[in-house]
Amino acid sequence: LQSDYINIGTGIGENAFEKPYEAGKTSIEMAGKNLMFNPQLAYMSMLKRGVKDISKIRPVNGFIITPGSDSQGRFHDSQILEGVMSISKTALRIQGGGLCSGMSKSATLPGFTFYQGKVYQEAAISVILGSELEIGYGVGAGAKPIANIGMITKIKDSWTIEEINQRPALEVFSEVFDKYTEFKKEQFIKDPGAVFIAAGLKKGYLPVLAESSADFFWPLLMPKVIQNKYIRCMTPIKQGTPLLLGYINNESAKKAPANATKLMIEDIDSKNFGFVFFFSCACRGMLLGKDYMTEIKKIKETLGNKDIPVFGIASTGESAFYKTGSPIGTGFTVTMLGISDESIFISKEAR
Repeated sequence: LQSDYINIGTGIGENAFEKPYEAGKTSIEMAGKNLMFNPQLAYMSMLKRGVKDISKIRPVNGFIITPGSDSQGRFHDSQILEGVMSISKTALRIQGGGLCSGMSKSATLPGFTFYQGKVYQEAAISVILGSELEIGYGVGAGAKPIANIGMITKIKDSWTIEEINQRPALEVFSEVFDKYTEFKKEQFIKDPGAVFIAAGLKKGYLPVLAESSADFFWPLLMPKVIQNKYIRCMTPIKQGTPLLLGYINNESAKKAPANATKLMIEDIDSKNFGFVFFFSCACRGMLLGKDYMTEIKKIKETLGNKDIPVFGIASTGESAFYKTGSPIGTGFTVTMLGISDESIFISKEAR
């Protein structure tokens, strides 16, 4: 990317599976140091000095590339983001996704990233865009809640749910799936892992987390059942989190790129973008089939511009935020960043 109105800072954090928090923190610190001076970065330094009245300073924008899942099928995106936000606080709006280099029996294999002439496989790369141009963000998943699962009341570690509503987690899930989906309780008892894969990746039934505004729902992927009673998640979870049963069908999945684009337009109140960069979960392809290959077309149609450059990555694990919320690690999601042709210093009225 090159423009008289934009400069770019990049940074990398290694060992993102072993030390995800530190990898995120290191990558964003390096990106900040590598970015040429930009007035927006004063936001970060003012925060560190404890200045409170910073509401009129616009946050810095960026994106992040994460390494996908580890050998146990776990995504560390949320922990990487925690490291990033420990430095940037609310000064940075960021989205992104994970990479993979293939599939094993139990998990995706971490993707290769390239940075300053070297190849890495377990690294996070942060990119900060110091820009006078409007930069908009959008996110889409297509998940709708159809039933309440319950409150997570006991976890074994950051990944494993032991109890929901103080009952065995698998027992609660089997009852909810039996009542609201085509998968019966007997199927869970026989092969719960296979049911989760079939229900989520092929039929679109999966747990979701409600955004604080309650008008957006984050999909939560679950790949394993431990000791036939605990549920292993692909993304970190916290005790006290309420879970809902969500549903994503072919039609709602097809609308996700357009919905993300509409949010991006709403974010800067303009369709005048010069470049769009997005991550789309590869698992969505299992629901969409050939329609997965039309996502760039859907984005251009929503923008009303067939000639705009649109670039996308089939991701494993996504990093995103909804409107003004905090970024989280998720799946089954489309995350989007668009760079406008318009300056942040031109008022909406002038346009």
